[in-house]
Formats: sequence, structure tokens, C-alpha cells
Amino acid sequence: MMKSCNRKIFLVLLSVITIGILEFSVVDNSFTPIVQVEAKIKSKKKVRVKHHKKKRKEKVYSLATIKLPAGYTYDRLTNAYENKPSKEFIQACMLGVKQNEFKHSESASDDKTKIDPTKMTRKQSDEITSYTLRLINEARSYLNLKPWIKSEGTQRIADDIAQEYTKNKKSVFDPGDHYIEGIVRAAKKNGLNIDNNYIEDLTGFESTKKMTISELKSEIYDGLIEMIFGYDGGDYSKKSCYTEWLHAGNLLSNAGHEINEHDEYSYFGLSISRRGDEYSVHYIGISSFFVTGEGAREAIGSFKP
Repeated sequence: MMKSCNRKIFLVLLSVITIGILEFSVVDNSFTPIVQVEAKIKSKKKVRVKHHKKKRKEKVYSLATIKLPAGYTYDRLTNAYENKPSKEFIQACMLGVKQNEFKHSESASDDKTKIDPTKMTRKQSDEITSYTLRLINEARSYLNLKPWIKSEGTQRIADDIAQEYTKNKKSVFDPGDHYIEGIVRAAKKNGLNIDNNYIEDLTGFESTKKMTISELKSEIYDGLIEMIFGYDGGDYSKKSCYTEWLHAGNLLSNAGHEINEHDEYSYFGLSISRRGDEYSVHYIGISSFFVTGEGAREAIGSFKP
């Protein structure tokens, strides 16, 4: 009886010892009780503990695109430009706003790279200009229009226009028109003799911090969508908020001069200015009308695209 009892006690002790061993974890080549490991985790010390991570979905990257709905035609745009938009055209514009969205970042690098939009490197600035021009030309292709051309001469004017806005504390959020005096000065400085704003479209946004390239691309995308589809503020789902197609006429016509008469294109540059938390995006398009067309005799001066 004694032996049998001792055997049971031995087995119980063996089980306890086995369980005790299972309750220890090897950390740094020594046995550490689990309860101590938990204490270490709570104190945020570095402890090698295995966790079963949930599988993350891979992030999707894709190039931004702009598509014009079937009802967005050149003739209807022409009428809207002349302040006579048809119901069908307004419906097409509302559909365009609904269908076009900056859904994904274009690259992991865009998500990681933080910038001050007014202090980009030349490489970053070139990327943003090319990105914007790609979207404009994609929209123009739906209307069978000639593509715009990236231009060093126009980029210099764009940069000088941004400086004019900054120096004189002007912003897209100011009431009234574009800063025409500054636009004219910047153009004439670069040999383009104009006396009014024939070259600038303008959008803007507010930000209190540095932003990623993805965020900047998204802001520019939204600005283009608003200009192309005539959105003028308010509720996107209300027809009454689609009232202004002068910008669309500039971006998607043969020229910003006479919308129907000239088979033209523009030389493009882009710049960004800042006043406090307000950022103005300057889309500068110099029509070939002023470079090689009928307007060249008066306007061209020493300007070279």
C-alpha cells in the first residue's frame, strides 16, 4: 500500500513538474516565467515573444486617370463656356465628378516622401508637373484635341507667377479675379507681351503641415476635376453647384482665346505658392496662338517655349 501510494505521489509530482516546465519560456538563453514575460511586455522592454500576425492586404498602387463621360462633348462644352450649358451636359459633369476619384496612391515612394509643396526639389517639381500634364492630356484625348506640351519657358513664367503671388501676399482664396498685375509682370519678364490673364488657371487647398507627394497629387487631382466638370462649390449632388466652365474651356478647348476657331494646343508649366496655410496651384498654359499663331506678332517678344 505504501509503495502504491508513493507511486501516485511521484506521478502527481512529475505532472506538476512537467506543467511547471511548460509554464516557462526561453528568453536570452535562460528560463523566464511567463508571468515575468508579461511584466516585461507591460514595461515596454525588448522581449523576444512570438506573435501570430494577421495577414495584411497588400496596398494597391495605380496611376490616376481622368475619364470624360459620353455626354461630355466638345459642342456642349463650347455652349457651357458661353454660359449656355445644356441639362445633358450638366448631368454628364455630375457623372464625371462621381466617376473620377483619386482612389490609390501611385507608388510607395509617393506615400513615404514628405514635402513642402513650395520647396520641392527640381526632380519632385518636374514629377508633379508631368503628373498634372498627363491628366490634362488624358482628358483632352476624349475630345480628340492635340496634347499640351511641357515647356521650360512656360515653367519659368509659372515659377515667376508663384513668386509674384507670394511676394505680394496673394492667394486663390482672395475674393475676385486672378492676380493679373503679377501674371502680366511675370509674363513680360520672360518675353511674353500680354496685358491680361490669358495663361493662368488656379486652384487651391489648405494645409497646416508637410504633406506626402500622394497627398499633393490628390489635391491637384481634385482641383482638375472641379475645373473640368464646372463644379463651383457646395453639394456635389446638386445641379445648382455646376456653374463655371471657363477653366474647362481653357484646359479642354483648342485654345483659351476663341474656343471654336483654332486648332491649337498650349505649352505647360505648373507652380505652387503659399500664404500661411493657403496653397495656390498655378496651371500655366501658353497657347500656340501666342507663339506660332496669329497672336504671335503682338505677344511673342523674346519668349521661347
